[in-house]
Amino acid sequence: MFDPATCQWFVFAYDDVLAALSDPRLTNDRMHRFADRAAPSAVAAVRRYAPWIISPEGSDYDWLRPVLHAGLREAVGRRAEAASTAAAHELLDDLLARERFDVVSDYAFAHAGLTLADFLGVDRAHGDRLMRWATDIVAFFNDTAITAQRAAAMASSAAEMVAYAHELLATGPAQTGGGFLGLAARTARRGGHELGDEAVGNLALPYLTGQVAVAQLVANSVWLLLDHEDQRARLAGGPALLGGALAETLRYLPPASLATRIALEPVALRGHRIEPGHTVQLSLAAANRDPRRFPDPDRFDIARRQAGALGFGHGPHSCIGAGLARMHAAIALRTLLDRAPDLARDAEREVVMSPLAGIEGPQALSVRATAAPAARPGR
Repeated sequence: MFDPATCQWFVFAYDDVLAALSDPRLTNDRMHRFADRAAPSAVAAVRRYAPWIISPEGSDYDWLRPVLHAGLREAVGRRAEAASTAAAHELLDDLLARERFDVVSDYAFAHAGLTLADFLGVDRAHGDRLMRWATDIVAFFNDTAITAQRAAAMASSAAEMVAYAHELLATGPAQTGGGFLGLAARTARRGGHELGDEAVGNLALPYLTGQVAVAQLVANSVWLLLDHEDQRARLAGGPALLGGALAETLRYLPPASLATRIALEPVALRGHRIEPGHTVQLSLAAANRDPRRFPDPDRFDIARRQAGALGFGHGPHSCIGAGLARMHAAIALRTLLDRAPDLARDAEREVVMSPLAGIEGPQALSVRATAAPAARPGR
């Protein structure tokens, strides 16, 4: 469907979205074509704060991919799992002593910030700042409209993030705690590469933006379980269904509802011609509710046989950190439900939904632990 208001194509059917995600004629590289499509005011905002974002296409950063994968291998290890679990308990030690708390900002995003800081090897007190930068960047890449305000917020946060990384790297590996930033610096030195602004951005952005999806997945899972008492009871009676609960949340309410692509050459889709340079919005949310693929798609069922849900995308540009995201989300969700088995929605406060076009789920969700919280294991 072509939307004349945004001059973009929207694709909804499962088979069409699946095919488009793997189509080499549709690229997810929005930034190299950003200046050709966005309003001059938006382009000027990016050039003002972070000109490196609009980099020449074909820049040689092949050496970055092994660094990214090495970081992922480290991030899903036992040490990372233990750190993520400890972070969840630390937050809940405080939160469960309160009358109420916001499960989105106080827990899901706070936990994501702590685990992100641990991974990067930076001060955990900076987790909130990392997540603020990440949210601004995700808001830009997942919105359907490229505005000067959104572009400026994204570019400003990206520039702050890169400057922060450079400051830490300049003070030596000890200041980065031997985490991912230290790994990147050592790899660059050994290979004779320079960690300039663009390289640091390309290394850090996937992890920062990925943590927003993790946090929103946790928030969405909690919201859905609180609103579907039968499924929550099912999970309480069968803890092994935790993975199914997360998978069903990814299908039923994926944190990132749209995958944006740019046509590199003409593409024919259901009798329509998509011209080079046109933006194509692939609706993961609609594809995951396609009744031709998922029986009774509007039913939230944590025991559903998952077959091809597109919560983490598909094809060459699918989320490289999907395993890491599942691990952190599972830890955060399991720890919360174990420590607060009587968790309930706060009836005095409304759920506030995310206002962003590409982000689905609650932005604010107040909850109460209605009974004495379970003690942390080992105490």
